[in-house]
Amino acid sequence: MRYDEVLKGIVLSYDQVKVEDSRVRIFNDSHFLNVRVSVRWLLFCPQPGMKLVGEVNYATSTGLGLLVHGIFNASIQDANLPEGWEFYEDDNDDQAYWESGDHKIKIGTLVAFEVTDCRNTDDILSIRGSALDEDKYGVVGQAEVPFAERHRLDASATAAVLDIHTPAKTDATTPGKDATTPGKSPTASGKGSAKKRKAEDDKSPSEGTGSSTKPKKKSKKATPADEEVDAEENGKIAEAKSAKKEKKSKGKKEKGADATPEKKNKKEKKDKKDKKEKKKKKGDDDA
Repeated sequence: MRYDEVLKGIVLSYDQVKVEDSRVRIFNDSHFLNVRVSVRWLLFCPQPGMKLVGEVNYATSTGLGLLVHGIFNASIQDANLPEGWEFYEDDNDDQAYWESGDHKIKIGTLVAFEVTDCRNTDDILSIRGSALDEDKYGVVGQAEVPFAERHRLDASATAAVLDIHTPAKTDATTPGKDATTPGKSPTASGKGSAKKRKAEDDKSPSEGTGSSTKPKKKSKKATPADEEVDAEENGKIAEAKSAKKEKKSKGKKEKGADATPEKKNKKEKKDKKDKKEKKKKKGDDDA
């Protein structure tokens, strides 16, 4: 919430929005449409001399800090407190407070004060007050739950809601349940775990059973007869490749031989045509 200089306050809410014009206006080359509307504002605009009630959220030897309506910051300096008020610090519960007779001002105490000044810094409103007049201002009550405690309770309630909506992980050791990953079907998870167990069994012998992994099959040692058969097969493959290469080369040569006469005929025709054109051009020049 920010302080508005035009309205001289902070907008808390608004209602009864009504369009007052029947026509929309455009100024110069602006791409905005201008229309008059009326609205009812609810503003927080404290003025000097007003009476406000704030909840103490900290106490120091230099004064008090308060929250007005649980939102807006206010402060009362020690000079603006009555003379009978004294500052104390309790070492047992680590709490500071102001005391006068039977009255005590500590965190959570509701204090009525007079507004002495309102300052707007970077659209943030700060209020300064005074409680010198003990007949009008001073302690008016105590919050059942201080603001800091309420904030802590709200945070814990949010955490509890998050815990409720967090999916619980299933235990693989629980009978009748499969440990599955969210978003994956139990069948796919079972297949993956089965493959993983199988891979682990293949890598290392099982413990406690005395059994070992299945030995790998040894490669058969090649004999002289097998080497002769392999050499013969390799020779046949090499002959087939050579024959294929020769056939391909022969086909290219035949194609080139067939193409040569055609090229010659085309060249002869072109030469004859050029000679005729030259004679014709020469005759035209002589004429």
